[in-house]
Amino acid sequence: MNQTVEIFKPGIAELKTLAEKFKGLEIKGVEDEAGYIQVKDARKELGDMRILITKTGKSAREEARKYASSVIEQEKEYLQVITPLENELKAKIEAIDKAKKKAERMILLPSRKAMLAEIGSNMTDDEILELDENEFSKIYTDQKMAHLEDKERKRKEKEDAKIRKEEIEKARIESAKRATEEAEKKAKEDLERLEKDKQAEIDKLKSDQEEKERKDNQEKEDKIAQEKADQEKAEKSRKLKAFLKKNGCEFFPKTIVADKNLRENDDFIAKRDGETFTLYKKVDSIIIK
Repeated sequence: MNQTVEIFKPGIAELKTLAEKFKGLEIKGVEDEAGYIQVKDARKELGDMRILITKTGKSAREEARKYASSVIEQEKEYLQVITPLENELKAKIEAIDKAKKKAERMILLPSRKAMLAEIGSNMTDDEILELDENEFSKIYTDQKMAHLEDKERKRKEKEDAKIRKEEIEKARIESAKRATEEAEKKAKEDLERLEKDKQAEIDKLKSDQEEKERKDNQEKEDKIAQEKADQEKAEKSRKLKAFLKKNGCEFFPKTIVADKNLRENDDFIAKRDGETFTLYKKVDSIIIK
C-alpha cells in the first residue's frame, strides 16, 4: 500500500489549478501591452512557486538523509550483536551438511573414479568427493570432451604422419627414379659426346693428314714446275746467248737485260714478239751542232 507523504505546500491539486489558470495565455503582438503584462505576471508567479517547491524539496531531502544515516548506524549496531553468532552457527551447519554429502558421495566414488580413469583424468579422491552431481557432471563432460579431442588430434597426427611418410617415400622413389634416368641419360649423352669428340679427332687427323699430303704434293708439283721452269729458262738463256754470240753480241742488249748484274751492250737492240727475238745492230752515230 502506497502512502503519500505531504511535504509540499500548496499541494498537487492547487498546483494543477494554478497551471490550468495560466494555460492558454498569449501575447497577440507587440501592441498587446495588456497580454504582455498578463503573461509576464503569470511567469513570475509560476517562477516563485517553482523556487518554493525546490527549497521545500531540498530541505526535506536533507532531513531525510539525516534520518536515513541515523537508521543505518542503528541497524549496524544491532546487527553486530547477532550476526557473528549467526555466521558461526551457519558454518557449523554447513560443515555437517558438507560431511553428510561427502559421505553420500563415497558411494559414488568408485563409479566416478572408473569414469574418470577411462578419460585419463588424474583427480584425487578428495577432489572428486568435493563435487556435487551437477559439478561432477560438468567437469566430467569437459574433461571427456578434451580427452576425445586429444585422442582425435593424436589419431589425426598419426594419420598425417603416416600419409607424410608415404608421400616422402613416394617422393624418394620418384626422385631416385629420376636420378637414375638422369644419370643414364647423362651417361648416354657423355658417351655420345665422347664418340663425337673421338670421331671429330679422327676426322681432324684425317683432314690434317690430307692437308699435309696436299701441301706435300703441291710442294712437289711446285718444285717440279720450278725445276722445269728453271730448266726452260736456262735453255732459253742458253739459246739466247748462242743467238747473240752467233751475231757478234758479246753482252746482252739493254732492252732485254733482266738481271742488273749482267753487262749491257749499247751497240745492239733486241725486240721481242712473243717467243721471237729480233736483233738489231747499231751502225754509227754522229753529233751535229
